[in-house]
Amino acid sequence: MTRIQLWKARGIPGYLVCKIDEETGCYLSDEKNSVLVETDWDFPATAQTFGWNIRGTQSDGTDCAHSGTDGTVICPDCQLTPSRFICDAADYLDSNLGKIVEDPGYFS
Repeated sequence: MTRIQLWKARGIPGYLVCKIDEETGCYLSDEKNSVLVETDWDFPATAQTFGWNIRGTQSDGTDCAHSGTDGTVICPDCQLTPSRFICDAADYLDSNLGKIVEDPGYFS
């Protein structure tokens, strides 16, 4: 199975999802082996790939599963906005730079 690693993009806002070279254990950042996640609308899905749980984003005093959103639209149950999910996802990504996980399909 292919593994991927999360890095911050240099010189532009966003993140890099890089394929890991299984022989050396090093990440590969060339165009063929990396994906630039530049659009903030992609942050929730990318964060979920690296272990973020959307359910951790809550409004005061609520316990919503957010089953009606992927983080890019308002939650129909609790009315949390996409900006809240996107900010929480970006915070998670920033806190998990360098994390390695199994590739769910970026490089398949």
